[in-house]
Amino acid sequence: MRGAQHMDVRSGRGGLETSAVSDTLIDTALRRDDEQLTSPAPETLPAGKPEAGGNDMKVVALQGSPNDDGLTASLAEAALQGAAESGADTELVQLTEYQISSCGQCNNGWFKCREEGWCVIEDDFADIREKIMDADAWVLVTPVYFGDLSECVKAFTDRLRRCNVGAKGQGLEGKPVIGVAAAGGSGRGTPTCLMAMDRLFTHVGAEIADLITVTRRSSEYKSAALRVAARQMCEQMRS
Repeated sequence: MRGAQHMDVRSGRGGLETSAVSDTLIDTALRRDDEQLTSPAPETLPAGKPEAGGNDMKVVALQGSPNDDGLTASLAEAALQGAAESGADTELVQLTEYQISSCGQCNNGWFKCREEGWCVIEDDFADIREKIMDADAWVLVTPVYFGDLSECVKAFTDRLRRCNVGAKGQGLEGKPVIGVAAAGGSGRGTPTCLMAMDRLFTHVGAEIADLITVTRRSSEYKSAALRVAARQMCEQMRS
């Protein structure tokens, strides 16, 4: 697995630009993690229960698969493990466990979301949005369905975009985020899924720490790379 090339996609004014993280960086990071990868992952802290003594950083991961024991779920746990290794408090949010309606395009398309930065639909959207608004950084992990975000992720992010776009972007603007597209079936569709994430993060003004594609064939070394990416995201925020 060492020396395998990790592809990430970052935004640019002319579109998406593909680059490769050097073999040396991944080799070094994975060597440092060899022993840790065989150890049990640290417990993900539930909301409102920070680690004893308190930490100075909170990272929230949104997981968009109904399978809590599959590829997407394991990647969300890997990201939170990396964040926890840096000393951050962590929280996992499985979106399928919440009631999140699709955007209603109220009032001819725009309503309180544009005027005041909040959504009039009464469900769990506001509570989840508040979690990532209050966090120092966040991670969005989605299974790839039809080359796009999963339905629950799309329902949440469509409304998030409307509430946080432009002048209403306070709370997410400049906040580091990692996006992960996980294709557990054919392995296809990850590039277009990442493009959708890139547009979302651009619209809400988030700072993209990394965009990562994962398939079942690449899951072992990409999971390790994601763990490193989350840890380094937290470490860089402190530097």
